[in-house]
Amino acid sequence: MGTDIAEVELKDKKLFAISGGDNFACGLEYGSRFPVCWGDLQLPARLLNVSYTSISCGSSHCCAIRSSDSRADCWGNNGSPPGENFLSVSSGKNFSCGLTQDGALHCWGGVPESIQEAKNERFASVFVGGRSVCGLASSTMDALCWDEDHHGRSSLVPPGLKFSFLAGGLSHTCGIRADNHQVMCWGDDHLRQLQVPKSATFSSISAGNFHTCGVTRDDPAKLLCWGNNVAEFEIVNLNASQALCMGECGKNQFQMNKTSSQCPSLSDKVCLDCSICVGGNVETSPCGVNSDRQCGSVKIGSGRDAKRQGGKSVFVVVLYVSATLSLALIFMGAVWSYLCRIRRRKGKLRVLSTRNNEHFGNGVVSISAEELKLATKNYSEEMILGRGAFGTVYKGVLENGYQVAIKRGKACERLAVPLQPEPLFRVLKLALECTRLKGKQRPSMTQVAKTLEEVLEAIASSPPPGGGDTSPLSSTVDAKSLKEIFEAMVVNPGSGNCYWMTWVSSTGDPFMKTLPHIRL
Repeated sequence: MGTDIAEVELKDKKLFAISGGDNFACGLEYGSRFPVCWGDLQLPARLLNVSYTSISCGSSHCCAIRSSDSRADCWGNNGSPPGENFLSVSSGKNFSCGLTQDGALHCWGGVPESIQEAKNERFASVFVGGRSVCGLASSTMDALCWDEDHHGRSSLVPPGLKFSFLAGGLSHTCGIRADNHQVMCWGDDHLRQLQVPKSATFSSISAGNFHTCGVTRDDPAKLLCWGNNVAEFEIVNLNASQALCMGECGKNQFQMNKTSSQCPSLSDKVCLDCSICVGGNVETSPCGVNSDRQCGSVKIGSGRDAKRQGGKSVFVVVLYVSATLSLALIFMGAVWSYLCRIRRRKGKLRVLSTRNNEHFGNGVVSISAEELKLATKNYSEEMILGRGAFGTVYKGVLENGYQVAIKRGKACERLAVPLQPEPLFRVLKLALECTRLKGKQRPSMTQVAKTLEEVLEAIASSPPPGGGDTSPLSSTVDAKSLKEIFEAMVVNPGSGNCYWMTWVSSTGDPFMKTLPHIRL
């Protein structure tokens, strides 16, 4: 390559990302994102000052995505990439694959023939191993893999699991589980490639031909490796980020704490993928800006427990209905008792007629509706003194010449709530049916609602107690408390209206005061 090769000095360089192959490694400088390489693979001088967003190296080549136009540049032993705008790129043994914005997969170089099947899928992310390709399907986020091995050892993804990240070796594949962040590996194990450290959780992993290494989610982070027919080993006090340092976290990611100690720039953040709840687990706490999603199991009892719980629910419903009906009966009984007392009192009330007394100073006057019509000229418009929310006030002139103010209220609702034997019997019968022990013998909530509606309709259509008595009702008032001002209340049950009448004193000053009454 001659003068087309750039010599690199790595001393004091800070890297944004790094990827390695056979006896070489390449990375992107922090800040400028310019590529650097060292070892057996040299970087062409024409790419020395090109900024890239990501980089991935295979066995003898590297590919990176340009920051300017999302096109891919490759160097080393690899074919030329297609002129597509790529979202990500991943490299394997003498070939690479890129993922476009719409999830389409494009591969170039020495692509194994069996991997061509992967082009028919749409992916959210892609991971190329030695001679395999894996991806997370866009629609389901299921892991799908293809490999050159006709026995499919490294492409047999464990069923029922979700993965957030995958890494492939020459004949094995490993993935970070999306639910608990532990690593699971499958494929060839003759060099202990599948012997993952137990109980360890990882933020990122990378695979070589016969081994895998990962950065743990611990604080501080550790580097754990396994495979190559050696026992597991770890490197503590690792001066590396648990993930890439980004300006902003992406969708379904959260920011790690203590980011300032991992990123050279204080404005950058270390972002990790949020956990996914799978199987019988449900979300107990959402993924937040600085916290991961928490998942928990839902305990489902045995059939006997469920039956017992169902029995308790039925008992609660029966208790609620019974209490409601009991309160309704108590209320109706109180109303019935009150009405009975009013009816007994009605027979004892004395109507005081003092219409011939000029000053009306010794009692309450009872006046018929016809006399009120004459006093107000049949409620003529010219006699109106004012209108209010509850009725109209008329000027009235009685036979003896006294001027009065008469308030004609809007149609009064009957205060009586008659309880006939038939509705009362139906309510009591319904209450007894709702307290039966066996569920099949109890009425449904629909039947309860229907019966109560029929009872209320029967009550509403019943005639008022007392047989529609139309005689006026009045009560005595202490004459001393009225002094020179005389008041009267006029009630006409038959007309459907309520009237209040206030006398005008001899001085001409009106005194308005409503006297309480009940119309039967």
